Amino acid sequence: EDATAAAGKLLDARRYPFLLLGATLSQPSTPTPPEAALADPPTPSSGSCSGVPPRWQSRGAGGAWPSPRFCNWLPGTACPVVDCAGSALLPPEAVGFVERGAPCILRGLSVFPAAMAKWSFNYFSKELLSTELSVFDSADGNYSYWYGKPNSAGFAFAQPTEHRNCSFHEFLRRRCSRRGGVAPCPGGGRALAGGRGRGGDSIGGVEDAAVAGAGAGLESLYLQDVFWKDHPGREHPFRSEIMGKSLMRDWEHSLSWETLAQVQQAGRLGALTTSSFFCSGVGAYSRPHYDQNSNLYLQVRGAKRWLLFAPEDGAMLYAYPKGHPLDRKSRLDFEALDLEAFPGAAGLRGRGVVAELWPGDV
Repeated sequence: EDATAAAGKLLDARRYPFLLLGATLSQPSTPTPPEAALADPPTPSSGSCSGVPPRWQSRGAGGAWPSPRFCNWLPGTACPVVDCAGSALLPPEAVGFVERGAPCILRGLSVFPAAMAKWSFNYFSKELLSTELSVFDSADGNYSYWYGKPNSAGFAFAQPTEHRNCSFHEFLRRRCSRRGGVAPCPGGGRALAGGRGRGGDSIGGVEDAAVAGAGAGLESLYLQDVFWKDHPGREHPFRSEIMGKSLMRDWEHSLSWETLAQVQQAGRLGALTTSSFFCSGVGAYSRPHYDQNSNLYLQVRGAKRWLLFAPEDGAMLYAYPKGHPLDRKSRLDFEALDLEAFPGAAGLRGRGVVAELWPGDV
């Protein structure tokens, strides 16, 4: 029903900085890797971008994806998939992608077995002890990662989400009450874990994912917090005070630091600075944005669709200016692109890279 994705993000944001994070589906079976090259996308046009071709519907799944929330002329290639065959170490092909700072999907990488075996909304409701977890509330399932940054330059600005703190149990209770009792939320959920590096340094983390149950609608709550935070004011970056004993053991005995060290060395990355976890429901959608770090992302439950653009496409993505509360986000509405207001966006035709992540994918 709900999504559980764990992630530590590996993408080199200097090469693929704009990430469009989409939502997902019902209990998936093993997916069929998409083709590496796709047919020529349609000609760019303004207005509604409905009618996305069937190639962007999930394959090999037990249910249908929510419709992609981007124009059908934006994607051009599918993210390459590397089979890691259940190993905790990256095969040479995967190391090559990391060395080049290029995106790839690592399938069957055994980086955090305990997370894959145990983590769910039900598990987190017992093992996350904090009453001050960060939760965002959206009226329509869109999330712009606005953390209350002040509008110091006086831009015209409407607050896109509400932000509040609560316990994980309260997060679940509020989600279930909004769904009108559709399915037993505490027992059927999923979770995410993720990591984020500072200034191009990275390793380890989690982001949003989503899974749709039969008849479920868009969810409007999104939880995002951190397990690990390298901060000058903390004696140790590991936030053991928010974790129960079982969750602590997961981190201490199951996470493959050998995997992270291999990625760190191949990508010439710095030390792990942040590991976040993100929990969402069906249809959660992150507006296009770029990160200022490299990322490794583990999908724990559910599935997630990404649309990636290279940094040389940055000018065509029209980021909000520095000082705007939504800086680092794109001003483009990928569902209804306005080419009169943003004519350069027409140059994005066929330049998007689509990645579909399933449980266990990195």
